[in-house]
Amino acid sequence: MRKPCAPIQFAVLLAAALSLQALPAAAQANFPGKPVRIIVATAAGGPTDYNARLVAEVLQRVGYQVVVDNRGAAGGVLAVQAVTKSAPDGYTLLVSHASPIVIFQSLLPEKPPYDALKDLTPISHLSNVATIALVNPEVPVKTLQEFIAYAKARPGQLNYSSTGTGNMPHLTGERFKMRTGVDLVHVPYNSAPQALTAIITGEAAFGFQSPDSLEQYKAGKVRALATSAKKRLSNAPDVPTMDEAGLPGFTSGAWYGLYGPANMPKPLVDKIQADVAKGLAQPDVIERATKFGFELIASTPEQLAAHMRSEVKSWSGVIEAAKIQMK
Repeated sequence: MRKPCAPIQFAVLLAAALSLQALPAAAQANFPGKPVRIIVATAAGGPTDYNARLVAEVLQRVGYQVVVDNRGAAGGVLAVQAVTKSAPDGYTLLVSHASPIVIFQSLLPEKPPYDALKDLTPISHLSNVATIALVNPEVPVKTLQEFIAYAKARPGQLNYSSTGTGNMPHLTGERFKMRTGVDLVHVPYNSAPQALTAIITGEAAFGFQSPDSLEQYKAGKVRALATSAKKRLSNAPDVPTMDEAGLPGFTSGAWYGLYGPANMPKPLVDKIQADVAKGLAQPDVIERATKFGFELIASTPEQLAAHMRSEVKSWSGVIEAAKIQMK
């Protein structure tokens, strides 16, 4: 028969067990005790990378050591996958655009090797970037409603450009077609500059672009008809919002979020979110981001999770209705 533990032995075993249970809490209390790696779902440069480096900066201001790790291959899928396989200790985070989070599940012929709604911990919405509806200046319209009427009179005769099949400008274009009833022909390009150049040269009559395209608008090379921002942009106060242009509630544009692996302890999530929110609220950070067309949004984890679910439902409907397929 097995002998019961002596009191001293039991006390030692109990202390050991309690110390093991306390390790995660102690690690959280001392967080961050080593550098935090932010994996970025794009290559260096561009808006997703900008958001990641903004997060790195504001965390460094409050004592974090941060390493930014760009992994843009496979449209960001490999970046997301790397985070889903990481330990949920707060030392590996993800900054991503919408595509590998809420769009690829519906768009790709083979779903990504993760379910973003289950395999990631939402931490904070970071920012939105408005979309600008642009038209070639030779098209004889000055307002969005005039363009809609012009396009309806020429079904299938006008092209619209995007930065590639399945990305946000493409999906926004398809949503625009569904909402207005116009028949535009989608022409994908390999980059935003190429898609913008197509509108400038007349290869495409129309397209949706990010706010950095406003430089071409100010130079008279394109005409800006409306912006998806909630209010007029400070660097283009003469460009109406979609609501003002006659498409109330029309939403589009890119958005960016901060995530960790699934099963991160809530106190740890709340700490990171609070540190990021505090940094994004600094006047100098807001001013700098606004100049680049970013609307900073430091949401709660719950708000980001709800936004993810809403975006999955919204864009999957567009993808299904437009019969968009990635080869």
